[in-house]
Amino acid sequence: MISYGGFNEILLDTIPNPIFYKDKNGKYIGCNKAFEDLFGINKKWIVGKTVYDISSLDIANEYYKSDIILFSKGGSHSYEGLVKSNNGGEIRNIIINKSTFYDRDGNIDGIVGVITDITERKKIELELAESEKKCKELSNLLPQTVYEMDSNGIITYLNKSAYEMFGITCEDFNNGIYFKDFIHPNYIDTAVEAFKRILSGGEIIKGKKYLCIKKNIKEFFPALIYSSPIKNNKGDIVGVRGIVVDHTDHETILNDLIETQENFRSLSIQYQFILDSIPDMVWTKDIHNNFTFVNKAMRDVLKKEADEIIGKSIFDITDEVDDNVIDSEILAMNMETCHFIESFKVNGDNIWLDVTKAPIIKDGKLVGTIGTARDITQKIENEKFLESYIAKEVEEWSKEKDIITAKIDKSISKIQSNIQKLKRQ
Repeated sequence: MISYGGFNEILLDTIPNPIFYKDKNGKYIGCNKAFEDLFGINKKWIVGKTVYDISSLDIANEYYKSDIILFSKGGSHSYEGLVKSNNGGEIRNIIINKSTFYDRDGNIDGIVGVITDITERKKIELELAESEKKCKELSNLLPQTVYEMDSNGIITYLNKSAYEMFGITCEDFNNGIYFKDFIHPNYIDTAVEAFKRILSGGEIIKGKKYLCIKKNIKEFFPALIYSSPIKNNKGDIVGVRGIVVDHTDHETILNDLIETQENFRSLSIQYQFILDSIPDMVWTKDIHNNFTFVNKAMRDVLKKEADEIIGKSIFDITDEVDDNVIDSEILAMNMETCHFIESFKVNGDNIWLDVTKAPIIKDGKLVGTIGTARDITQKIENEKFLESYIAKEVEEWSKEKDIITAKIDKSISKIQSNIQKLKRQ
């Protein structure tokens, strides 16, 4: 029978987030196993210690300041911080959520805290920020205007060239600009209708001619505007993005831009098209062996659509998998290129593949595997049929051989018998 106190300790230890609690003097009075693992300390050792005993001075100072605020005001406090983990001394990004607890008289008696590791999230945020920075830097190199606007028609992004082309300032942008502010009155109805079509049906508009306004000198200039929908992760249209080309004297530039825009728009589907066009199967998997990409040949063999495969392992989408599949995945995960004959069942049918797999390396670390395969099911079945046919023919020949041998033996025996009779005569 587990005691109430023992149950609480077990409960805390099952929580993956590091948890700690301190008395009103800022000294630790307990923690869970995740906290032990993070700092490489023992529960018994930490009792009576302070944050200065487990963290560097600069980090400990930040935590101590937060504790002082809580002890003076009570309530809760959440903030981001850093911690030096026990795993090779790696600095981890964390969020610490602290709350005060009270004694029976309602006085602050200590602090309980929960730590959430956000290192991976921070890495993703940095990668996204870097990607966004690169996109903005690239767009700022273009002589044409690059823009984005929300579903209300409010401009949310302009590249550097836009400010010169339309004669606006950063202050104008910060005050809010509606896309109609850039369009000559005679073209506003056409522009609004095009905007509505993009939002409602996802139409892509290639090079629509408009007369635009250069705000600072109140002049108009002809322009070609290319527009396409902005979609969120759910596929919902949430705005419009595009390019504006000053068409005053730039027919040559316009033609080049059309080609550039087409190339840019189709870049995301070129690899898919190429890989879907080849007869061999191609796929990639993440570090957990789940598919992240499959081409058409692979989808056809598995008899499933992409959304039925992506995010799942081969074991989730097939009836039966042979040992070679497991072996090859292990070799690929061990940074080795490997070649195997593998088989599995799909809807009860045996599928045989000639497979090559290799690791995907990023910054010296394994991030997944890539594989190619050729369907050799017919070849294997032909070989099995041939083996069976040859075995059957050998068996028939063996039977005929036995019959012939028996006839020869019978004839020899008869001849020998006749010779004996002649001798006796």
